[in-house]
Amino acid sequence: MSSFSKPSPEHDPVKPNPKQVAQTVSRSEKTWYAHIAATIEREELPQTCFEPAALLGKVPAVPNGSFPERVGRLKKSVLDGQLVGVGHSNWEITGRTDCGLGGRERKTGDCPIVLGVRESTPIRFHANPDRPRRGVISAITAGLGYILSKRLVELQSHNNDDISSPPSHVYYTNKVAAVCLEGSPQPATLCPSVFIGDVDDEACRWWQALLATGQGWKAEIAADNGGAFLPPWAIQIKDKFICQVKCDRGTSNKSELSPPSSLRAMMFLRNFCELHNATTEFSIALVTALMLPVHNFYGVPANLQWQILDDGCCPRVSPRDNQLEMFWSNIQRYLSLCGHPRGVMSNLCGGFWEPDIPCNLVHAWFYPPFEHLPTVEGISGSTQRHHEALLRVCVCRRPKLAPLFLGANMSGVMSLVLRFVKSGIPVLDLDAAGWAGCEQGFIQNSGQQTHVQSNSMSRADIWRLLYITEEYPSPPLTPWKPFGEMALQDIPLQASTHQGCCDHYLMYQLWRWELVDGSFLEDEGLHQDDLKVSSIVHGEYCPTSIPLRLPFIQDTASENATRNAFQWVTVNGDGFSPREREIYKHEWVGVGDDFSDYSTADDSESGDDERTKSIPSSLQATRDWLMQL
Repeated sequence: MSSFSKPSPEHDPVKPNPKQVAQTVSRSEKTWYAHIAATIEREELPQTCFEPAALLGKVPAVPNGSFPERVGRLKKSVLDGQLVGVGHSNWEITGRTDCGLGGRERKTGDCPIVLGVRESTPIRFHANPDRPRRGVISAITAGLGYILSKRLVELQSHNNDDISSPPSHVYYTNKVAAVCLEGSPQPATLCPSVFIGDVDDEACRWWQALLATGQGWKAEIAADNGGAFLPPWAIQIKDKFICQVKCDRGTSNKSELSPPSSLRAMMFLRNFCELHNATTEFSIALVTALMLPVHNFYGVPANLQWQILDDGCCPRVSPRDNQLEMFWSNIQRYLSLCGHPRGVMSNLCGGFWEPDIPCNLVHAWFYPPFEHLPTVEGISGSTQRHHEALLRVCVCRRPKLAPLFLGANMSGVMSLVLRFVKSGIPVLDLDAAGWAGCEQGFIQNSGQQTHVQSNSMSRADIWRLLYITEEYPSPPLTPWKPFGEMALQDIPLQASTHQGCCDHYLMYQLWRWELVDGSFLEDEGLHQDDLKVSSIVHGEYCPTSIPLRLPFIQDTASENATRNAFQWVTVNGDGFSPREREIYKHEWVGVGDDFSDYSTADDSESGDDERTKSIPSSLQATRDWLMQL
């Protein structure tokens, strides 16, 4: 239901008043307009955008299951038409230990990691003979997709229950890019070409397959009765892309050549990058390739966006950074990162979350970046300029995730990110937040602590404690914290016991893979000292004063965020206190009298199953969605 913010009556228990809206808009303006000048003047993007290793903080490595002893072989299953491995995160509860809560372990639910998909991802490279750098980046992106796919097949392609390995894991098709010699006459119809230098037949055949229209190669990690599972980086180059492979010598076109191993393909790619001095291009291509599984997961074709690159906003990366060596040494962690596309989307959405903004003020926080910023002179009329302005702010707000934001802009998935964010219910994944070391919701950070009377607790602290103590087994449906406080007599015992503890949060510890033999393999990720990331240099703060017509701000995002926040409680809990009936009956929450009166935890000995049975049919869709998260 779409609605617009109107002056709320002072007694409205849910909607914010005009003063709160105006204060939030003003604060948001100062945040999101800080880099308008850098966008308009085409300043270089921060160096951190080109350091993808920063993404790997606590990301686990896909185990090596190729050994005869079967050590590291993941337990696989088919979920929603995808081949997945499973693991879970372990968290430590911070804070004082004398209350019995601090120091305890909290395990999140099983998290599926995608290993195989049914369909390849359509991709558009938009080749242009006048812009050869595009061809270089397109070629490297395609090469990285192959290397990631081949390496995953090498590590985890094996028989497992009803899932079998195909006899031929990776093979060439009959589709190839044409070959021309350096210095040969150009065809009548100008066609872009990618120069690969003086290479042997094996390397030339590989490049021909990578740059072929359609699919020049295919990989299958496993198969079942439904058909083959392809690695998540399998792409299908759309018909409009026609490219030639240009080399220094002729080839024999031997049909019996087989696709190279991941290590040998890495050597081909390294030679290509050295030929073109393509250190920066490699970084751009890598963050773009990391987005391919996200496009596949959400069913969105990849459509490479070149404006940031063509406008000269990309600084040169020093060859001394050894980006290719760092990629190869951490390739198993990149496999895990890409294998959790929902987590990648969550990290991207998290760049727009603010700890101190409650769920009923989301629309006010979003008005400057999404409604007014696109109308600013120098940005209006260009979706890419608008996305770039948002990118620059997100990079400063979440520097560890800077490469993801660049990749999302390059691959074209940023539009989908903004659709999730603007709805008020962005994708939220705690496992991904733990891997990245970036807070993404009030469960991890409730914002600035405000003074609360001794006979009450903030609702955000209560809900966080109920999740930490596993009274609420499922994670929240929205990152935005709830507003207001609750009287002490209305608070469940699991939370009220810790009224004086303001330091209980979840701190990520490690990841546990579930293996085929039923055992678990632990992975603590990389230590931060192992990652060479440039220091962050923030630009000068240059706010822009823009007149805002507050009465016309659409508040659908706040309505969605508020409804999902409170429905998470009603699905997990026992109802609500009679003193909070006005909140739960409010049009933004919408549970009304469907739920019975509130009962505290010590009023009943019924378990989770009995509470679940009392959930009304009107919320069954919400519950079904909750169980799938």
